[in-house]
Amino acid sequence: MLQIAVLGDLHGQFDEADVAALNADLPDLVLFVGDLCRYVSPRQTRRMARHIGALRMPALVVAGNHDVANLPQIMAEMRGHPRLARWLGRRHRWHHEQLRQALAPAVLGGYSRHEIETNGQAVAVVVGRPYALGGSQFSFAPVLEAVYGVRDLESSAARLCQIVDETACDRLIFLAHNGPHGLGEQPEDPWGCDFDPARGDYGDRDLSVAILHARRQGRQVLAVIAGHMHRRSRSGHERAWHHQQDGTHYVNAAEVPRVRDGQHGQRRHQVRLEIGAGGVLVQDRWI
Repeated sequence: MLQIAVLGDLHGQFDEADVAALNADLPDLVLFVGDLCRYVSPRQTRRMARHIGALRMPALVVAGNHDVANLPQIMAEMRGHPRLARWLGRRHRWHHEQLRQALAPAVLGGYSRHEIETNGQAVAVVVGRPYALGGSQFSFAPVLEAVYGVRDLESSAARLCQIVDETACDRLIFLAHNGPHGLGEQPEDPWGCDFDPARGDYGDRDLSVAILHARRQGRQVLAVIAGHMHRRSRSGHERAWHHQQDGTHYVNAAEVPRVRDGQHGQRRHQVRLEIGAGGVLVQDRWI
């Protein structure tokens, strides 16, 4: 079987112990859904990235909304001040490049495809839009246009569909920071809004367009992996973290905090995907 470990929003909780455990277990691939740092701190983000770079197996990371240049930048984005956000994020592209270098040999993905084959099992990981804030907002547009040439949700969806078309492998996994639109509007749904009285579906529409396009092209979408909306909602309810629909496993890996004290010491969270000829097995694990 193809063994894939998935780590949700780290928020500063990934260190030498995680590296040692993963290097001993040796999954075929490790996926990180972003939000590497606890708060918006490029220095802490790069420290987490260097730990990820110490892994002995391939690792793939998509940047989250916490992995930006500074806290005022993200506040301006959230409050709908694009000009201020652009000015505050004028060093965002530089921080993006620093993150890419700190991760090496792990890969910083975004609007990209990555094929992996082992034990006769082949899949392609399609990485979606980085720095996603959720909802209908196309967040952090300046860095996305500068690095990827994508300027709005429509061009983002078109770019993701193009990547699907260019992928040779027919079995796909989508990796994104925020999940897709269409899985429910309640706060306890996988990517339902839990911080606005109006509630609603907070998933990314460009990602859902790409998933639908892949299916229409005859591709098998094995799984969609994301985070961002923490599993415990602000009301204290547990969010549905695993949903299966149309043959696809939708996984919200954002168990926060992912390191907790247990009866026999610290427990560290990950999701494990086992992919074989018979299908996909998804397991929630505390190591």
